[in-house]
Amino acid sequence: CYQVTGKAGVPVGAVGVTLNVTASLPNAVGHVRVYPDYNNDGASPPPEVSTVNFEVNRDVANSTTISLPADGKVCAYGVGGTLSRLILDVESYTLPGSGINLITPEKLIDTRPQAGYHVGPINGPVQPMTDYTVQVTGVGSVPVGATAVMVNITVVDTNTPGHLRMWAADQAMPATSVVNYAPETKANSQIVALSADGKLKFRSFSYVPTSVSPVQILI
Repeated sequence: CYQVTGKAGVPVGAVGVTLNVTASLPNAVGHVRVYPDYNNDGASPPPEVSTVNFEVNRDVANSTTISLPADGKVCAYGVGGTLSRLILDVESYTLPGSGINLITPEKLIDTRPQAGYHVGPINGPVQPMTDYTVQVTGVGSVPVGATAVMVNITVVDTNTPGHLRMWAADQAMPATSVVNYAPETKANSQIVALSADGKLKFRSFSYVPTSVSPVQILI
C-alpha cells in the first residue's frame, strides 16, 4: 500500500483521488487492482475488480477515481505477469462536501457465466449491435437518486476488434466509444450519466456473431 495524502499535492483530509495507473512491461498477461486501504492497516485485501488489464511487454494505462480512507493510502495488487514497474500518477483529488460519493470498487456486471465470475442479469456474451439496459441505482452501494457513476469498463474474450458505447438509458446513443477493444482484454474508466430511473445502456460494435467473438463485459 502507498501513502497518497500529503504527497504529490494531495492534501491531508482528501477523501478521494484520481490516479493514472500504468503497468509497465509485464512478462505475461494479467491485471492490477488499485483500491483504498479500507482497513487502515496497510494490508486490506483486494476487491474482485481490475483497474488495468495488461499485455506482455507493453506499457498499458488506465485512470481510476477511488476513495481515500483515514490513513490516506491506496493499495495495489497484481494478478498474472510480473511488472517491471507500476506507476501511479496523481491527476486530481476530491475534498469533503464535493457531492461525489466514492466507494470501494464493486462489480455491477460480469457477463461471464462461469461460477465465481457472473454478476448481474446478463448471462453469457453480449450480442453485437444490441442494446442492453442495466439498473444501477439501488444496486450495491449506488443510492437511489444518483445521477451518474464512475465506472471501469472491461471487455474480455474478444477475437476481433470493436468498440463499446455506454450512455444514460433515457438518452439517444452517442457517437463516441467508452472502450476500444482488440483480441486482447481492454479496460477504460468513464463517468456515465444515468437516466431518471437510474439506468444505463450499452452496445457492442463487434460486427461478428458471439460464436466468432464472444464479447464479455465487466462493469
